[in-house]
Amino acid sequence: LLNNFPDLEIYTPSISNKNEELIIVCLANLRHPKDHFTLLQGMAIISKKHPQLKFKLWLVGRDYDDLYSKELKSFIESEFLQYYVFLLGSRNDVSDLLSQSHIGVLSSESEGLPVALLEYGLAGLPVVCTSVGECPEVLGHGKYGIVVPPKSPEQLAEALALLINEPAERKRLGTALQVQVQQHYSRDAIMKGLLELYHEVMSN
Repeated sequence: LLNNFPDLEIYTPSISNKNEELIIVCLANLRHPKDHFTLLQGMAIISKKHPQLKFKLWLVGRDYDDLYSKELKSFIESEFLQYYVFLLGSRNDVSDLLSQSHIGVLSSESEGLPVALLEYGLAGLPVVCTSVGECPEVLGHGKYGIVVPPKSPEQLAEALALLINEPAERKRLGTALQVQVQQHYSRDAIMKGLLELYHEVMSN
């Protein structure tokens, strides 16, 4: 079977955020396996422990307007996170949103190989991701991004706060993941591997 690969062009960001708040982006439909609650709990921890930090969290993905969605919105209000968290819904301008972002995050409790993680990589974003599915492998078990256990809002918050505070570390990890995805998970890399497999089969 073919691995997932991101259908996202590599680009130079067209919009500068030098004078704006730092943007954390999460590309994930509002569904239970994506576990947005752990992410929101992490945001609440950061906002209370580091009130001096200026950031926004963009939640990008389909809102099914179900109980899960309603509970998420209720949590946002109860923790006064509406000043930090913005639900953007389904979007067709993901490339542009990523170009405006500084950190990519996934807090899933279960995954396969999420395309969002690969899109973060192609966009050159540093990543904090839970250790589920193939995510640790993509991130080189911590070499190309920060891996935290699922259902661990404290560790997620600590990792995000580190990246918010350390622009040099954001750049280092973002560049490392971009190279990793380009070499092993991009459309060109997957097609090259497939052609090599075909040649091997045909020669036997």
